[in-house]
Amino acid sequence: MRSSSHHPDQLLTHAAFLRGLAADLARGDADDLQQATFAAALRRPPAHAGNERGWLATIAANLWRNELRGRSRRRRHEAQRPAGDAVPTPAEIAEREEVRRRVVAAVAALPETLRAVVVLRYYEGLESAAIGARLQLAPSTVRSRLQQAVGRLRAQLDEQHGGSRAAWVGPLLAWQHAAQTPLPVAGTRRLAWLATAAAATLLVALVALAWSTHEPRPAKADASVARSEPVLPAGDLVPAAERVDAPRDPAPPSPAATTADLLWQPPLGALRGLVVAAGDGAPVPAAQVVARRLQAPSSPYAPLRSTPAAERTTDTAVDGTFDLFDLPVGDYDLDVSTADGRHAWVRLPVGETPRDVRLTLTARACRGEVRVRVVDGSGRGLTAAVQVAVHSRRSGCFGWDRRPPLEGTAGDDGWFVLRDRAELDPIESGVAVARTEDGRVGIAKLWTAHGTTPTSTTVTVAAPGTIVGVLSGLPNYAGVGIVAHASQTLVFGPDCFAVRGEVAGDGSFRIEGLPPADYKLQVTGLARRADKEQYWNTTTTTVAAGTVTSSDPPVLACIAGARLHGIVCDTTGRPIAGASVTAVRPWFNKVSRYVLHHREREASRWFRTVAGTTAADGTYELALEPGEWHLIALAPGHAMDVHLGLTIGGGNRVDLTHTLPADGGIAVRSVTSVVLRHVDRPDEWHALGGGGVDELRGLRAGSWELGSVDGGTFTPTTRVEVAVGRITWVDLARGEARELRGVLLHRGEPLADHEVQIDSGRPTRTAADGSFVLPHVAVPGTEPRLVVRRHGIEVAATEQLEGVIELGGRRIEIETVGADGTPQPARIQIGSTFDGGGRRYDVEHNRGSTQLATGRLQLLLCDVDEFSAVVATFADGSRTHARIGDANHLRLAHRPAGSIAVRVLDVGGLPVAGQRVTALGWGHAGEAPSDANAFADGCADEDEVVVGTTDADGRAELRGVLPGPTLLRVWVAGSGGAEARQVAVTAGTTTPVEVVLGR
Repeated sequence: MRSSSHHPDQLLTHAAFLRGLAADLARGDADDLQQATFAAALRRPPAHAGNERGWLATIAANLWRNELRGRSRRRRHEAQRPAGDAVPTPAEIAEREEVRRRVVAAVAALPETLRAVVVLRYYEGLESAAIGARLQLAPSTVRSRLQQAVGRLRAQLDEQHGGSRAAWVGPLLAWQHAAQTPLPVAGTRRLAWLATAAAATLLVALVALAWSTHEPRPAKADASVARSEPVLPAGDLVPAAERVDAPRDPAPPSPAATTADLLWQPPLGALRGLVVAAGDGAPVPAAQVVARRLQAPSSPYAPLRSTPAAERTTDTAVDGTFDLFDLPVGDYDLDVSTADGRHAWVRLPVGETPRDVRLTLTARACRGEVRVRVVDGSGRGLTAAVQVAVHSRRSGCFGWDRRPPLEGTAGDDGWFVLRDRAELDPIESGVAVARTEDGRVGIAKLWTAHGTTPTSTTVTVAAPGTIVGVLSGLPNYAGVGIVAHASQTLVFGPDCFAVRGEVAGDGSFRIEGLPPADYKLQVTGLARRADKEQYWNTTTTTVAAGTVTSSDPPVLACIAGARLHGIVCDTTGRPIAGASVTAVRPWFNKVSRYVLHHREREASRWFRTVAGTTAADGTYELALEPGEWHLIALAPGHAMDVHLGLTIGGGNRVDLTHTLPADGGIAVRSVTSVVLRHVDRPDEWHALGGGGVDELRGLRAGSWELGSVDGGTFTPTTRVEVAVGRITWVDLARGEARELRGVLLHRGEPLADHEVQIDSGRPTRTAADGSFVLPHVAVPGTEPRLVVRRHGIEVAATEQLEGVIELGGRRIEIETVGADGTPQPARIQIGSTFDGGGRRYDVEHNRGSTQLATGRLQLLLCDVDEFSAVVATFADGSRTHARIGDANHLRLAHRPAGSIAVRVLDVGGLPVAGQRVTALGWGHAGEAPSDANAFADGCADEDEVVVGTTDADGRAELRGVLPGPTLLRVWVAGSGGAEARQVAVTAGTTTPVEVVLGR
């Protein structure tokens, strides 16, 4: 950090020394040099205290050296100027002044967040780090805002001069000379010089950025149809290793735009939020808030460099609020966490109108968990390499198509655990594959219950098996492949459980290294099975450990495919090396061909794909099985060439030529899926997923229609113009901001001090007369609800957003008392207890919870059904529940409870982590049966299951267990069974239990 101890008076003590030095250096300009040195010293004090005269001498020498260089440059520049152009005319001066005036006005009109960094950078001359320190921003954020600001200024000047950049660049070049003026003199002339130099610095920076895009941009499209964002200079955003500066080798350069030219900056929005605690709704300060923009995809068949996903981090203030500015519009994952483990997450859209959001922190910090245990035939845990292919509702597929599986190594106890990762929240299905160093393999499916977590399975490894068989029906088998898919997965394509075999010249094949399982066989390459059973066929081949099994059927009849040859060129006929060519064979019918670029259909479970790359002469070759294929040829900076419904016959050779013009792109923000169709090529359809910002590059220039498809019929709603080298921005989800005004009533009486909010937006409270005013952004295609809460509990939700809102329901009084009937504090939770017939009274579809410090609560509740219930949790962990039903008064009494300290070990005495442990009380006065099933069937319906999970030491504590006979079960992952025993629990005490699995 620089010292701030140099007061002007202290510097003046060196005036005589500096005067003499300046006289030696500058002679007649000594006064100017002396004052400039003092000014520089005051602006940037030395980093450390020391030799002040040496420091001043260095500044003076540097300033004079720069001045001499500047004078030399000016002399050379003036010598090169025409004689008649030495003095600008009055018209030229007026033109320059007008440009300067427009620049100043444009800077003044910038948003405050952008204007501040412009002033600090170009007026005060601060670097990004210094600006960030002053504004409390990261240096990368400062640089991003500077790029946005200059881009806006440049675009505005373009627009003011009819799209002609030369019209304003020429006058600005005259200011470059102003930036190189001599050193300032004393008095008022110094202030004038500083102002001129600061303005010149900004204007020269604009000139440099103007010339960094070598050609003026085309005129803008009609604003009512679409809006194109300024194209930022490639050099500003693209790392040196990714810039496309050199021509393709060995092919000659093409006039097409490069990938870097298509970089774009979406419009910016803001997010304001409030973070509160569950239960009492108290604001939570110092919580970390992370906003991650979902990545906008490009073409799934030829991935190009896409706009980087934005990620911003901040902390909540003392009142629990936070603000995030300058967020590129789109869908965001908003994660909030605290040091004590509380967490909240929401996915929401951010538009150009500030969005309000409210998040409630809960104790569940884990995003998801997968536990895989690798064992041998005796149940002993083994160290093994583990691959997990999962499908997450939040993050998509891992292990499918081009996304690698999640990998790791099981420890000495055989356990491999993935925990608290975004891609695990929540898991719907998956497969785990394990491989030991000695060659044993195993595979198992990951089962989930309605997407809940954690998820666990056991993989039993054994010696691999082999499938052998014979292909028939072809004259030769060159270019033919065979693949075995584990049939239990019901999904095809993941590398972690699709095993390829070898096909000999006589058609015999062999697939080795297979985990014991059932497999379906697929013929690939230049053939396919004649029975068309490739994915969902009914015939499977069962592989046992260490055996060689004949395929079922042992002979697979085949139909020959074809070789596809082609060449990819640009519009001048020059070949393009390194272009990607992808053949797609969807199982959809022809009407559904528009799903070619649907971001939700990228996984290979929907498509068969064969891909290749062009050689130096632009040629490629693909081996395709017979059938109908779609073909996409694409190269960076060029528009894709799409052949739909290309029929590949048996044994044929197909030759194609692809001519790729220069490309453009579209970025669409919408709340529903959008279909694009080229006006001049109506068979070329593309679909974008919707629900955020989607980006598609490699599009032909010209008119594109945006619309929807229903029953195979395309209905256009908007037309946009795609230009070469530009991303055209289309906003179909711009929300309308307004204020909602309403009054909450119940049976004609006002509901005061109730929280109201639109879905997860920022809430407000009703006044004494039940009235409220609530800001709201109406997003097209959404159906918002007005949510009403009291004491952190949702009491009603209605689609009526304003006006007089009459709520139904009834008032309910809840009491929590001790065994003697006196009020006792407890936390209550209200929601639905329906769990498919089980006895767990965990509240689902939670309305909320609150702490009853006085043991009493009066509440209005709407939409109460037969499954609605209240659960009270007391200080010792015991819980009491009551169905609401028709009651208007609920009394929940505390029942003294004990606890069980469980430790789970394997047969070798090692702790077993991640085991699910449950305790179920008998609840009757009579003797409990010794059989576990009879115990579970006969226990009292009013008793609850207490659930826990063992930690790394194999321990779990089950608190709140009711006294008496208790059925303790340790569920063996992946087996569906459990180790069970009875335990006698005493109120107020902890009962230790040790369970050894497999004994």
